Amino acid sequence: MRAIKIDSGLMVLAEIDVNSLEDMQKAVGGYIETAHHFPNGDTLFVNDNGVNGDSYSDMFIVVQGAHQPFAGDGLIVGRADENGDTTPALSKIGDLILNDVISFISTTELIASYSRAM
Repeated sequence: MRAIKIDSGLMVLAEIDVNSLEDMQKAVGGYIETAHHFPNGDTLFVNDNGVNGDSYSDMFIVVQGAHQPFAGDGLIVGRADENGDTTPALSKIGDLILNDVISFISTTELIASYSRAM
């Protein structure tokens, strides 16, 4: 099934094929946690261990409309069907990048932005 891996360390989005929960966990470097639902029904999963996970780097994933930045790698898949099975992602990498839906921020920039906000 078509999914989009968000590699926070390389700051790259890439299409990958996932066919099981194990594939999804491998893509994010650990157990998955739902992080964000996109308007088109797609879902972002991230490593539920965040900054302590295998996929953690100095970069965080920033998702337009999400409640917070996310540490580690992410995976975008489609919505669950009537049987509860995950469907292919509808999102297109070009749209996610060009429309600033997905971006990245370093730990240093993140701390500085929160400091300025206070």
